[in-house]
Amino acid sequence: MRLPSAILSAFLSLPAQAQFRVALPTVPVAPVAPRLAAPTLSVPTAAVSVLPAAPRLAATLPTAAAPVVAAPMRAANGVTVPDVGPAAVPAPPTPQDLDYVSGAAFALGQAADDLGAESGLRVSKMGGADFIALVEEARRRLDAAAGSTRADAAAKDVRAAVLRVVRALVKPELPMSTQAPRLMSVWQVMTQELSRAAEAGTLEAVVKDAALFAEQVEASI
Repeated sequence: MRLPSAILSAFLSLPAQAQFRVALPTVPVAPVAPRLAAPTLSVPTAAVSVLPAAPRLAATLPTAAAPVVAAPMRAANGVTVPDVGPAAVPAPPTPQDLDYVSGAAFALGQAADDLGAESGLRVSKMGGADFIALVEEARRRLDAAAGSTRADAAAKDVRAAVLRVVRALVKPELPMSTQAPRLMSVWQVMTQELSRAAEAGTLEAVVKDAALFAEQVEASI
């Protein structure tokens, strides 16, 4: 999916801030990573009946009752097995979570775009090494600003996959003016693929698709 030559010429003449937005489709991205509410477990306080201690020992006994610990079960072969309940099932991701994670590739492009504009850099004037460093810094900033939810972790994995694609396609020693068209085309396809992967309804599907996409690009070089 290459950009038409007329668009490509215009693309290379634009400042860095415009280039990503021309090459990449508009994908709705949640501006702030959605936070998954942690489930709250309500544990009732059981009343414990304690016999009154003898006056001689009252001063030495603690005022709070010690917590009651369930005795472990013992298997038939004599091995002690802890008495644990069923594993907690994570809540399914919200549509906002899926948009945030599947749009992480596009958001990284925007962040690199903004960083380049902030530094007065133009993609058409950069070398490959400069561009890779720009995307690495944009990724570092987004990762540092992320929270600790499952969606945040998945978005980090997607950004890591995008950086793998950039490193595979961009040769540090060559100017970006000759490399940008191919990279922008692949970046666009990756963004679309992740959007389709989100239709499966799981964050894992998006992360797996991003990693697979990066592997295929690396194998094609």
